[in-house]
Amino acid sequence: MWIIVKLTYISLQGIVKSISQNLSGFYHKSNLMAGGLKRRIMFTELTKFLAYILTRDITRVKVKVLTINITLNYHFLVNPPV
Repeated sequence: MWIIVKLTYISLQGIVKSISQNLSGFYHKSNLMAGGLKRRIMFTELTKFLAYILTRDITRVKVKVLTINITLNYHFLVNPPV
């Protein structure tokens, strides 16, 4: 069972292009450099980030648009990381 959530929102620093999750964890993908960057993002960091953007009013914020593609495996939902 897969749950796919797509959100279009703001980026706090305007550098995040997409955040996707797989069984290895959350990854930060940026296209600022040739080839892009990839960095692990802790579950708590992503949770705080989502909590922040979900409480913002995007109609008032003029920053770069961020597309978040989160794919969660059912097992991950049942057994979240500590």
